[in-house]
Amino acid sequence: MTISLAAFDIDGTLAGSDSRVSERTITALTRLGEIMPVAIVTGRVAAAGEAILRRAGLSGHVVGCNGADVRAGERRLRHAMSEELVREVDEYVATRPGVTMAMLGASEIVIEETGVAFDDLVETNDGVPPRIGSLAGLPESERLKAMIHIPRELMAVEREKLRAAFPQAVQTLPTFVEVARPDIDKWTGLSEILQLLDIPAEEVLGIGDSENDIAWLSRIGHPLAPISAYDSVKALCSRHIGHHGDDGVAEFIEQWLEKIS
Repeated sequence: MTISLAAFDIDGTLAGSDSRVSERTITALTRLGEIMPVAIVTGRVAAAGEAILRRAGLSGHVVGCNGADVRAGERRLRHAMSEELVREVDEYVATRPGVTMAMLGASEIVIEETGVAFDDLVETNDGVPPRIGSLAGLPESERLKAMIHIPRELMAVEREKLRAAFPQAVQTLPTFVEVARPDIDKWTGLSEILQLLDIPAEEVLGIGDSENDIAWLSRIGHPLAPISAYDSVKALCSRHIGHHGDDGVAEFIEQWLEKIS
């Protein structure tokens, strides 16, 4: 079995139940990075992935905003939403009572007011707190991903209505459904990194847990999922590891390194 790159989602994977990455997991990433390239493949802003790599003392590579912001070595690629798509999402959200929207930029999260959505963003984006401001204040080139906040009691119904309007929409957290460019996802971002490194998808080990991970886990050679992952993700993965709240990724890396040492 040849593995030339290890890639990891953050929320529900590297991060624990408190949305933070433990020191045990950071230590495991550091050890892993000594023998192969490491990539962070996340729906968070790229800066969040970069911060994790810095903690681990790694240069690494980052796919941020579900593939809309990619750092492959020294190369940076961004795929902003079109002005028309941003307007369509904004107009849609305005018609749905209780539903609000935030926008992810290159290094920040912008939301127009405080409230439950703001609090949920704070809780699930360790190290990159949201900023209160006009969504229009973000430059067009940095409007990378819309995060649609839907209260838990409305999620089942509103999620499907949102998907009917925007088929690329994916649920990534209990109260968030995300919309980016329809031609961009985590796989398009990861494939840019693989092209730079000249690594075939068959030689990638990856771990993820939610709907936005299906696009890339379904295309790599060694897809894994925490036992706490969505059922649709676990169904396509060759192995299930421990719960993300119990440092399942760290435990897997530790056991893996022990086997190959």
